[in-house]
Amino acid sequence: MDPLNSKGRLAWGLSAIWTLLVAASLLWNCHQARQTALELASTEAQLSHNKDLGYRLWAARHGGVYVPVTPETQPNPYLSHVPERDLQTPSGRRLTLLNPAYMMRQVHELAAKIYGIKGHITSLKPLRPENAPDAWETQALKAFEAGAPEILKVVDSPNGPHLRYMRPLFTEKDCLKCHAAQGYKEGDIRGGISVDVPLQPFLLGFRTQTFTLAAGHGLIWLMGLAGIVLGNRRIQRYLGERQQAEEALRLSNQRLDLLAETASRLLAAESPQQVVDSLCRKVMKYLDCDAFFNFLVVDDQEGLLRLNTFAGIPEEEAQKFELLRYGRTLCGCAAQARAPIVAEDIQNSDDPRTALVKPHGIQAYACHPLMVEGRILGTLSFGSRKKTSFSADELALMKSVSDQVAIAMARKLAEEALKKAYDDLELRIIERTADLQTTVRQLQWEIAERLRMEEALRQSEERLRFLASQLLNAQETERGRLSRELHDDLGQSLLVLRMQLNAILRRHSLDQEPRRHLEEAVNYLLDIIGKVRRLSQDLSPAALERLGLTEALRDLFENFQRYSDKEMTIKAELDEVKDILPEEANIVIYRITQEFLANVHKHSEATQVTAALKVLPEKVTISLEDNGKGFDLEEIKSRPQERRGLGLTSMEERLRMLGSKFSMTSRPGQGTRLYFEINRIL
Repeated sequence: MDPLNSKGRLAWGLSAIWTLLVAASLLWNCHQARQTALELASTEAQLSHNKDLGYRLWAARHGGVYVPVTPETQPNPYLSHVPERDLQTPSGRRLTLLNPAYMMRQVHELAAKIYGIKGHITSLKPLRPENAPDAWETQALKAFEAGAPEILKVVDSPNGPHLRYMRPLFTEKDCLKCHAAQGYKEGDIRGGISVDVPLQPFLLGFRTQTFTLAAGHGLIWLMGLAGIVLGNRRIQRYLGERQQAEEALRLSNQRLDLLAETASRLLAAESPQQVVDSLCRKVMKYLDCDAFFNFLVVDDQEGLLRLNTFAGIPEEEAQKFELLRYGRTLCGCAAQARAPIVAEDIQNSDDPRTALVKPHGIQAYACHPLMVEGRILGTLSFGSRKKTSFSADELALMKSVSDQVAIAMARKLAEEALKKAYDDLELRIIERTADLQTTVRQLQWEIAERLRMEEALRQSEERLRFLASQLLNAQETERGRLSRELHDDLGQSLLVLRMQLNAILRRHSLDQEPRRHLEEAVNYLLDIIGKVRRLSQDLSPAALERLGLTEALRDLFENFQRYSDKEMTIKAELDEVKDILPEEANIVIYRITQEFLANVHKHSEATQVTAALKVLPEKVTISLEDNGKGFDLEEIKSRPQERRGLGLTSMEERLRMLGSKFSMTSRPGQGTRLYFEINRIL
């Protein structure tokens, strides 16, 4: 079962995958937003630390800073050993020396009041006990002594989460002025500056960004779902069109098989009237009809038809109209008008011509006259109880079958007339031979009569050939029409469908799975298009009309080797044949070669085929030979006509129609050779 063919399954699967992808993207973006907030806070802490460090270095390099003594800024008792700690200006203003640590402590207290960012310079051996580190700072200072370059951590507090950052302070030469007494040397880790940044403002921006991300992802999720729904509808529409194309191809193949079987059985039948019943039942089943009627003309002058065969109604009902006059019912009117008549929605119609079929529930009815050269032989009609009308294709099939039946009947009637004339002639000869004492005049009259009858025999033979030619021409015409329908209608529709699918692949960004399914569908569609093209080529070879017989045969041999599922070598020596044979002869040569290759593929098990087309001054010779298993030709010829096989019968009939010399040789294990000649146009 095609997974795309289950309505909703693909859409639900894609929707679930899409939802997971959007959710994952949202979680990842939220995580990135929180990381960005923390990075901003970290940057803020580092900037604050660098600024503090810059203040401290500046103060250290200047040996401290003298500031006025105020209640908030009293002389530093820990600098009492420093000369000139306190000074007085000439105006009597008292100044005191602030070392870098004292200055940084006041800067940190001011920044904490204004910005909320707390700074703290501390050490494991502080000069001022109030500068002693807290527990987190103690761990950080010990980590510095172990080699850590900096410490960064988010900690919780009653006022919310905070980001704490700390880097070590190294002893410089300017620092020894105050801290040499503690035993520090230049380059020692003397302590560190810690920065405490509240995270609440940053997390507030994170929450706002999270809401924006959620809204944006929600909108993208809805747009994606809409795209999935639209894509699913297109896929379902494509599946429907693909099924329609496959069904059309299947029906076309069935129709071709049915027409081929009809033609071959009618051609091989000794009595076409007897095979009409079985053929019409197959046609009736193919068309989904419920009844058919075949009437034959009893007397065209009297306008009388006789029921030959039927199906779909009780026999006792059929006996009521075993004889039918022209102009009565649909079949009588079709025979009288020499034209097909179609009746639709019969049960709701007041047409009196439907009286024959209306009581039996027939809804749609089509009757075609059996005509050959303007001569009416009978009628063939089909009826349906389920549908109220027939399509154009159904009516065309009925017409084709009716034409084939008419041609076969006309051929049989001509053969019967010829046989009757011959029998009559023989009877007259016997009767006249018994009367040896008739006068010479009477004898001359009999000879003249015999010559006249032989001329009639010859004309009948020519007419028979003409009818066979018409039958074969009708087959070629039907092949050409079906070929054009396959190429122009079905082939173009499949090509447009392929272009639409390729456009979907190009214009839409699909996930891997649906893209793979669409690409498989496009490849399968390409295979269908190739099969349709090959079927169209087999029905009516365009190369024969476009390039001529020689190139058409080369094309046929190349295609046979290309598409055959068996290893096969074809050696062909083909002279150029152009404007030296009738068009009908070109078609016959092509079809016989086509039939020979088909028999080679099906039966002979050959590995090599040799073909030769030679142009001689007065004729063209053709020979076809394979190295296959061969067969007993005499045994085949001894069979009844209907058991000889359609291929051999078709070849003989086509060549007999052209007056060609024809020979076939074959023995078991020695392959098969076919040879025939066709006169040139001089």
